[in-house]
Amino acid sequence: IERWSERDGRRVAVMAHSMGGLDARYAVSRLGGHDIVQTLLTISTPHRGSPVADVLLRTSEAVGLSQLLEALPSKLLADMPDGGRCLTTAAAAEFNAEVIDRPEVTYLSVAGDRGSTLRTSPELMATYYYMLSTEGPNDGLVSVASAQWGRYLHTIDMDHFHQMNLPLPHRWVTGAPSYADVLLMYRKLAAEAAAGGDATQGPALACSQPRTSRGAICRA
Repeated sequence: IERWSERDGRRVAVMAHSMGGLDARYAVSRLGGHDIVQTLLTISTPHRGSPVADVLLRTSEAVGLSQLLEALPSKLLADMPDGGRCLTTAAAAEFNAEVIDRPEVTYLSVAGDRGSTLRTSPELMATYYYMLSTEGPNDGLVSVASAQWGRYLHTIDMDHFHQMNLPLPHRWVTGAPSYADVLLMYRKLAAEAAAGGDATQGPALACSQPRTSRGAICRA
């Protein structure tokens, strides 16, 4: 961003997905990012952690997997337990207490929820159902409640894998959005972030009225 000549000294809008939202918040709060970031839009970021991470960490520690990974010579694998640990609900609470929002930065957030287990990617059906019973509407990995930070904009009609635009061969089974739909959604969110969350300043997402507490469901 600092080397971007077209920026001409102006602060920018940043979009960050999932754990990237935590990294971006840290950079803005603790690494001087507030000098170059005007708006931060996080997408399905586990600001309050994820019960899925809690379960995976407890399971890995119960079977000794954490100790095994830490003993491996590969740094990438050895760091995996800590990477998962930072996504737990307990670690998120510590992070939020230490990483304070900057008042000169606008914080916006978006979450995902397909509204049904059967409309969620098969790989995420089990975690979607589990999280639905523990935290409510979710995208299979991050709940709508956990993803809300700053001003909440939308609940998008995509699960966590759809948001990543993974090339899943069975997308048609659950009526998943097309690859082009996902890109269009990001373009619209980028325009909204650049306008500081004002959807009237860019191509808006189409949102239906909420039928549950999860909020409006938006499609590109």
